[in-house]
Amino acid sequence: MKLNVIIATFNRSSLLRRTLTSLFKAKPAPQLDVVVTIVDTSTDDTRQVVEEFQRKNELELRYVFEPRRGKSRALNTGIEQANADLIGLTDDDIEVAPDWFVEIAHLFHERWEEIDFAGGKVLPRWEAPRPAWLPAEMPGVLSLHDHGEHEIKYDKAFDGQLTGAHGIIKLSTLREVGPYNENLGPVGGSLIGSEDDDMYRRLLEHGKRGIYCPNLIVYHRVPAYRLTKKYYREWCYGWGQSQFLIDTNRPLYSGPRILGVPRYMYRETVHNAARWFRAIINPDGENGFAIELYLWVFWGFFCARNLQGSRLAALIQPLLSKHAEQTR
Repeated sequence: MKLNVIIATFNRSSLLRRTLTSLFKAKPAPQLDVVVTIVDTSTDDTRQVVEEFQRKNELELRYVFEPRRGKSRALNTGIEQANADLIGLTDDDIEVAPDWFVEIAHLFHERWEEIDFAGGKVLPRWEAPRPAWLPAEMPGVLSLHDHGEHEIKYDKAFDGQLTGAHGIIKLSTLREVGPYNENLGPVGGSLIGSEDDDMYRRLLEHGKRGIYCPNLIVYHRVPAYRLTKKYYREWCYGWGQSQFLIDTNRPLYSGPRILGVPRYMYRETVHNAARWFRAIINPDGENGFAIELYLWVFWGFFCARNLQGSRLAALIQPLLSKHAEQTR
């Protein structure tokens, strides 16, 4: 089998160095040929870092420059140029476990006819102490995923999804399902995301078979700036916007709408606002901040649907940022 690991990167050469180091140190699997492709949109010294690793001649390492910014565009470029059985998706702030290649080879060699894609654990590399207030809700904010020590089938009942930080997908499956939605995913410093969410849903809609495999492990850097309430609020607001963008291309929600927003979202938001108010009054009860995050998701969806590009949005957005900064 041939595995092509694709990494989209933008101006994070020092982090990419860590990722490449972990890939080069990982134990090779005799039955797996590995190619690593870096798809770069950077203006820093990323290309020089890649060339440094290419001189090691320990793994086949390819460099592709993609002038159009955006993670989804970069991933699509890498997939378009791939010639492999499997595509490995990971990020430039990930370090793979030493047995990553071995576990991938074992899983797909033994069960090629059974599964089309697989994912596993994304565990933290904390670069600052974990705050006491950190909620269990919204695990996607930090891109951490640990669903235990047993294999689980990916389906609508699964409490999670396949992520771009750690996904192994047959190339034939990706060709069938289609490219990543280039309206989704980060561009520069944008917190618009959900490109992985959209791809995961399309995999399931096409009847593709996937599993969560606890032996597939990668480690995700969690920097200090992500461990703030400000970042959590901004991410959830961006996630709400992303969900609207998915809904625009491929309706996610059925039923009646008010101002383009599903009616049940208003009902849930009123309920969450009441819970949030009670949590403020009684701090020993529910986690008020965790409840607040759902309000930011709704507000992101609503603003993307009704206020995007408007004069009102131009007035509101600075107030949102100011509020987030004052209450961090």
